[in-house]
Formats: sequence, structure tokens, C-alpha cells
Amino acid sequence: MATRDNLVASADNNTVGGRPIVFLVGYVGGTYDISSYGQVVAVSCVSFDLIGGMFHNAAFGVLMALCNDSQVLDSTFDSSERGSRCTRPLTVP
Repeated sequence: MATRDNLVASADNNTVGGRPIVFLVGYVGGTYDISSYGQVVAVSCVSFDLIGGMFHNAAFGVLMALCNDSQVLDSTFDSSERGSRCTRPLTVP
């Protein structure tokens, strides 16, 4: 489960669709409920699942960068430019 240590910023007073944006950095393992966020940004996270997202009119509901072995499950993207985007998976030697 995510802890406050994994929440780098909550983007106070910045919302998408009236709901907050959340930033996850270095999150490892487990499941994270994203149903209350308007946008989710995950960086350098490993082996985790994001579940329950409902994104409307967001350019990207979920952005993942440098993440590995991670999934977005049971989520909907409505009237979004691209829904989700994943860039450059993290490769561990």
C-alpha cells in the first residue's frame, strides 16, 4: 500500500476534472486505488497495480515513466486525448 513517503506532491490547488493530481515516485509493490484522482503520474515505480481510475477530459489520465512490471487495471478513460502513456521502462541489470 502506498504511504505518504511515496506521495512526492499532491499538486495543491491544481486539479483535473475537479479532482487532485497525485505524483508517485519510487513506489514498489502492491496496489494503489486511484479512483479519487483526476490524473496520476508515476515515476520510477516497480511491480505495482493502479486500480479503479475514472478519467474524463484528461489529456493523460495516467502517466508512467521509468516504471517496470506495473499495470493499470479496471479503469476508464472518457473523452481523454490518449488515456494513458508509458515511457521508457526501467531496466535493472
